[in-house]
Amino acid sequence: MIHIKKDIDMLHGPIFRNLALVALPLIATNLLQLLFNTADVVVVGRYVSGSDALAAVGVAGMVVGTFITFINNFSVGATYVAGIAIGSRDSAFLRRAIHSTMGFASAGGTAMMLLMALTMRPLLVLLRTPESIFGDAMRYLWFCLPSIPACAIYNFGAALLRARGDTQRPFCILTVSGVINVLLNLFFVLVVKMGVAGVALATTISFYLSAGAMLYLLCHEEGNWHLDWRKFTLHSDALGPMVSTGLTAAVQSSFFNASNLVVQWAVNSFGAAAIAGNTASANIGSYLWFSMQGFAQTSMSFSAQNTGAKNYPRIWQVCWRAMFAAATVGLFLGLLCVAFERELLGIYTTDTAAIQAGLHRLHFICGFYALCGVMDTLAYTIRGMGYAILPAVTSIFGALGIRLLWIFTLFRLPRFHSLFWLYMTYPVSWIITITIHTIVLAFLLRRKNSRR
Repeated sequence: MIHIKKDIDMLHGPIFRNLALVALPLIATNLLQLLFNTADVVVVGRYVSGSDALAAVGVAGMVVGTFITFINNFSVGATYVAGIAIGSRDSAFLRRAIHSTMGFASAGGTAMMLLMALTMRPLLVLLRTPESIFGDAMRYLWFCLPSIPACAIYNFGAALLRARGDTQRPFCILTVSGVINVLLNLFFVLVVKMGVAGVALATTISFYLSAGAMLYLLCHEEGNWHLDWRKFTLHSDALGPMVSTGLTAAVQSSFFNASNLVVQWAVNSFGAAAIAGNTASANIGSYLWFSMQGFAQTSMSFSAQNTGAKNYPRIWQVCWRAMFAAATVGLFLGLLCVAFERELLGIYTTDTAAIQAGLHRLHFICGFYALCGVMDTLAYTIRGMGYAILPAVTSIFGALGIRLLWIFTLFRLPRFHSLFWLYMTYPVSWIITITIHTIVLAFLLRRKNSRR
């Protein structure tokens, strides 16, 4: 099994080195997950006859992705409570946090599965899923449905390990399960001839392999990190801050998705070519976003531990280094995407009009994406200090509020009704949100230091 157990010292020592040691495996995990998701689509697109199967997986994947994204963002609450326990050296609280987290993951994952079972058909109707692919989409969802509890267990367990700086073992788990997922995709589609159901079944099996490996690791940990099934009790002192932090992060993410849907609604007014170009460039941009997210999420682990230790000056030192790293990665990869923009868009489509439309989004998203990395790092740092609502409210105002105001005022004027001015809302909203986050963080740190 995996024997990488050395924790990263987030309270002392070289900040940038330790930051990179935690963030880089996390970035690799995020990108690996994207690649495996892409592999699912490619297998269906290439080996299942007709375009209906690919369309069904695309629509159903949006439904599944909504639930999985909610779980992923909710799990950051586990990072916060475990980080506070580590920083304050409260062993008893750490044990309660671990058992409460995994107990909540099991129960919450089951509840999310039941919620998905009740809502997936109405969601497909709401998305105006064509009748020709509705059956395949429902078939995909039914086979994916059992994966939700396993997804919760893996992600909450990985969030606990991330609090101690252990991002290597979750990466190893995902690598193994992801490779198995691809192999099972090919087996169920090519050999068993299950079509879209085979891809979904492979995904479900791989999630349970990941969850099983995560539980094995935690159950074989020593000392305070040992998970004992007999102690699966929900402790209010650990569950309360975990739920409040995780829920606000999940709700914030939902509002971000809503703002992107509003932008998509505006893009739709420019026709099919614009929609195709927007979709392609958005997929390219997701690789940039996940690359920067590794540093943003890591800043929360450092912030939580140092908040627990009341070492507030170090929080700002970590934050600006994480912002610099995220911005550097975003700027480098963004410029790289712009340099090879036509080649990258050509992977997704050969339509000249779609590529031209995709260039507009690539220029703004990739050219300015470094700002998004800075914005997310500030939000995660504030959240790591125990202020869950502040970054959520600020981000919702910056992401949804500013974009709605922009689209329904300036964008409606004939002079500004173009893709150029539509996509301009992204960097504008990022800059405004960064400014507010910076003011809030400076105020919080000053108040914390004055009380020491």
